[in-house]
Amino acid sequence: LVARSVTLARDGTRAALRRLSQGSGGICGGGGGGGGRLPHGLVAAAIGPYGASVEGESEYSGRYGRRLGAPALAAWHAWRVDVLLSAGADVLAFETVPCVTEVVALCTLLQSRPAARAWLSLACRSAAELQSGERLADAVDAIEQYDISGQVEAIGVNCAAPLLASPLLRAIRARSPRPLVAYPNSGEVWDEWAHGWVAVGPDGAPSAESAAAGAERFGRLARQWAADGAVLIGGCCRTRPDHI
Repeated sequence: LVARSVTLARDGTRAALRRLSQGSGGICGGGGGGGGRLPHGLVAAAIGPYGASVEGESEYSGRYGRRLGAPALAAWHAWRVDVLLSAGADVLAFETVPCVTEVVALCTLLQSRPAARAWLSLACRSAAELQSGERLADAVDAIEQYDISGQVEAIGVNCAAPLLASPLLRAIRARSPRPLVAYPNSGEVWDEWAHGWVAVGPDGAPSAESAAAGAERFGRLARQWAADGAVLIGGCCRTRPDHI
């Protein structure tokens, strides 16, 4: 099933690009009826953190990192990495990584798979801290130290509030020259008592704003993420087509 997901993604991407080319008079190259060369849409295989699969909701704390250690986390991730690479994924999207130990584990795992390429996206609770409470700076420094062959082609943030994205991107840029990635949440927050998502305003307080207003604000912020150096921009939890 994991391998099949890569095939489905590749087939869907090619079909979408073909329709786009045919419907736009050949924007993909050449003229007339879209007979130009079709660009290659990359398939990024998402690989979330250990905590999201094994210890429910511990991806929000990263508390498992120091307890398990980097070798054990690398071993746990290895089978998914190998299946996805064998299936033909173009790039591995290590995402929502909440602790430095898991950063080290993933970079170490790549060392034994020299053809693999990845981006690594961090989960942060503030403009300077990972979800684990460890310093964002230490996570970026770990990538620079352990990714000895430059296989992590971009560093970024996801699953964070949209207003945190710019300060996080600037903090990463201060410690690494690599391309940046940003795909935060919609801006809603999870209410654990009500077991549902709650809309919040720009100040983080509960808000009754419409989903359309939230999406429009997300778009304005995304322009700033691009100005901050993000070359890949998207959305995580609760983002919808209107956000994109």
